[in-house]
Amino acid sequence: MDISSEYIALFTDIAQKIDFPEVEGIYLPHLADENTESNDKQKKDEFGVVILEDGSAGAFYVSLDDTLKQLEAYLESNYSNSSGNREKPDTLSLIKNFKSTTLHERAIALGAINAVSQFIMNQAGFTAPGKDKNKTSSIGIDQAKKGERIGMIGFFSPLIERLLEKGFEILVLEKNPARVELQTGVTLTENVADLSNCDHILCTASTLINNTLDVVLSHSKQAKSFSLIGPSGSSLPDILFKHGVDAVGGYHFTDITALKQALDNQESWGHSGNKYQLTREDYPSIETLLERIKNKDN
Repeated sequence: MDISSEYIALFTDIAQKIDFPEVEGIYLPHLADENTESNDKQKKDEFGVVILEDGSAGAFYVSLDDTLKQLEAYLESNYSNSSGNREKPDTLSLIKNFKSTTLHERAIALGAINAVSQFIMNQAGFTAPGKDKNKTSSIGIDQAKKGERIGMIGFFSPLIERLLEKGFEILVLEKNPARVELQTGVTLTENVADLSNCDHILCTASTLINNTLDVVLSHSKQAKSFSLIGPSGSSLPDILFKHGVDAVGGYHFTDITALKQALDNQESWGHSGNKYQLTREDYPSIETLLERIKNKDN
C-alpha cells in the first residue's frame, strides 16, 4: 500500500472513533495576473489553508504547476450554490481525494488531513516541540559533519547559505530547475536516483501532493537522516515515520483570527502560529493521542 492509501485508511479509521469538525472554509491566495507573472526565480511559494469549525487549520502548497488555477475552478464547480455562496465540503470526503490523480484535489485533501491532524493533537493536549530558529532545519542536518552531502528535494533558498557555511555539499533535486541559484557547492539534478549518493536528505512536503514521496524514499535508504519539511507536512507523522522519515517539520496555527485576517488581506500568516519539528522520540503515536481524547471525554 502506498503512502496516500495509508493516509486515507488511517483517517477513515479515526473517523469511526471520533467526530471530525466540519469545514469552516477553504482559503486560497489570489491568482497572479498572467500578464505580470514573475519569472521562476522570483515566484514565491504559496499556500492555501483549510480551516475547520473548531478553529483547527491546515496549510497546503498550491504552487505546483497550475494547482491554484485548478483549485479555483474546482471549488467554484463543486461547492458554489445558486445564491453565489460556497457550500462546505465534508471533511472526510475531502481527505479521501488524496488518491486523486489531479494535483489540486490531492492538495486540498492534504490541507484537510493537516487540519484534522492539528485538531487531534489539540484535543489530546499534545503540543509539538517548537523549532529552534538557531538550527538549520532538522535534527539530522544539525548533527551532520563537514564535507557530507545534503540532498535537497525542492529548492529551499533561505537554507542554502547556512548549509554552505557549515561546509556541506548540496545536491538539489528540483522540478523547476530555473528556480535554483547555482553556485560553488551546489549541484542541480533532475534524476531522483542521484539521492543515493547523499548523506542526509531535506525533502519538501509538497512531495505528498505530487505523489513522489514513495519514490524519493526508495532512493534514500542509505541516508543517515531524512527530514520532511514545510507547512504541508503538518499531518500526524505515524505513516511517515513508518516509511523511514526521521523528522517532520510542520506548522501549528494558534491564532485563527490573525490567520483569517492575513488570508483576507493576502498577507503573510507567519505570525499566526509557529513552526515545529517532530521525531519518533517526542511524538506519542496516534494510538496514544486517541486514548487521551477518549479518557478526556469520559
